[in-house]
Amino acid sequence: MRAGDFRGLCVFVIRCIPDLSALKLSPGTATTVSAAAVSPNSGSTTIKPLVFILTQLNLRLGYWLPNPRKLHAKRKVIFHKVKFEYLLEELFSRFDPESLFVNASDGEHLEDLGIYELRRRCRLIIASDAGADPHHDFSDLAKLIRMVRIDMAIEIDIDLDRLRLSSDHLTENHWAVGTIDYGDGETGYLIYLKSSVTGDEEEYIHEYWNKHPRFPHESSAEQFFDETQFEVYRVLGHRMARVLFSEP
Repeated sequence: MRAGDFRGLCVFVIRCIPDLSALKLSPGTATTVSAAAVSPNSGSTTIKPLVFILTQLNLRLGYWLPNPRKLHAKRKVIFHKVKFEYLLEELFSRFDPESLFVNASDGEHLEDLGIYELRRRCRLIIASDAGADPHHDFSDLAKLIRMVRIDMAIEIDIDLDRLRLSSDHLTENHWAVGTIDYGDGETGYLIYLKSSVTGDEEEYIHEYWNKHPRFPHESSAEQFFDETQFEVYRVLGHRMARVLFSEP
């Protein structure tokens, strides 16, 4: 793959392959691959001198998946056998887009919102930005806007004022709606959700926030969530989506 954008790959697979069971990709595997932050070949973040070393040390959190292009063309793919040659491809960073398997890794190796493949010209995109961004700099969204403008001449126009932090670190809203200008008079809409606190959440969310001021932007470097931490993030996300889709 050009940049290991796993989420973009999944969208392509879902649209092009009617029988997803053939892919043998469980939700657990998909979630694990999506968080594969370390990989010898990391798209736009690849460090060429380290590719050989990382592969030899087996610091390889990416995943070899059947090539969606081959599946779409109904060519035979042996799902349960990824041959040794693919390890050599990782070792020497020589990937072939026409091979039977492609190497998928963390979406952040290109851009972390999974929106980049705008050449599909979707009319509605819903993106959840759960990256650690305690100051609401919107760096992931800004990177996306810059990349699609340079690479595809696609313009994204979105007003983020209601998502900016107030003096008490609250926001007016959890989301913003933007427009996507694909060119030739073709447009789409982007619903952008941002991890944020507006002040009217459940009481135990505020209790947790008082004890952990970086919530909901705590670093993912801490991988051992206890029950309370897991629950407050789950409930906040559920609330954001519920309120969003309950509005006209």
